[in-house]
Amino acid sequence: SLDLYPKTLYERAELECSNCGDCVVACTKMGRALALVPPWNTRRLYRHWPAIDRRRLLAGLGLLLLVAALGAGGCWIATHWHPKAKATAKTNALLADKILAWDGARADYYELLADGTLVCVGGDWPTNGFKGGKWEPVDDGASLTMVLDPTHPTTYILVRIKARPAPGISCTVTRFVDNTAADKPESHPLTRYEPLRQSHLQSATRMNATAVLTRYADEIYVLDLRVQDPEELIRKIPTEGDAITNEGMLTSVKYWLNTPQIIVSEGTTPKLPIHTKMRILFRDGHEEPAEFLTNRIVDKSSEEFEDPWF
Repeated sequence: SLDLYPKTLYERAELECSNCGDCVVACTKMGRALALVPPWNTRRLYRHWPAIDRRRLLAGLGLLLLVAALGAGGCWIATHWHPKAKATAKTNALLADKILAWDGARADYYELLADGTLVCVGGDWPTNGFKGGKWEPVDDGASLTMVLDPTHPTTYILVRIKARPAPGISCTVTRFVDNTAADKPESHPLTRYEPLRQSHLQSATRMNATAVLTRYADEIYVLDLRVQDPEELIRKIPTEGDAITNEGMLTSVKYWLNTPQIIVSEGTTPKLPIHTKMRILFRDGHEEPAEFLTNRIVDKSSEEFEDPWF
């Protein structure tokens, strides 16, 4: 109700109205001038049914027949027309629903979901902590390609693992741009290979959880936490970490953010990386972790802001 207290509201408030219904409750206690009544209980409000115009009755019956015909046609289409099934992503048991990481990778680790979704978690790339992409096996072994930007499928990373994956096993990593090798293959030992028990899929690709360290004028460093929530699915986000001073995040309807802002340091460059954790609690009861190791600083020291705080 935005703390409007409709019982004491004596001015028009169309802009603030959020259809909360408190005015109905307040008015009920003061004489029942407003009420929420279901359609089948209208006899309680009216002593006599209003006269029904014959033309309106015929128009209503015609509309009802039209809706019934459309419904029958839709049912026939749904039961007799079968579109071509969408091809499922290629996968294999060695890689599907696994966590993979190697020494020198740009992320802390990669989540390889069975449907072909790739989630990059942590590390100094991306700065915001997460990024969703696509992965696909290239043979029956454990080699794969990783497309970090689905809008540019010809730019990808080829990871070749000739032996059965395990920590310590060597892999070769090659970056391709426009289907052409941009670098020489580099050999790296695997640091992680394990089953994926809990994915960051929703928080990474839909919620876009971020932890960004920004440098403003006068050497003021601010850690900005933000989680998108366009469908209002999140119930609460507790936080903890190296620079966390307030343990919760507040919602601005479409996204969650830390308020007040977290000032990491003033006058001196903070020590990196900065470790941050979020627990994203959803309204349906499930929970997703979001963990960040912020290694980069976004420099906005030369920008001018209208807000005098900045």
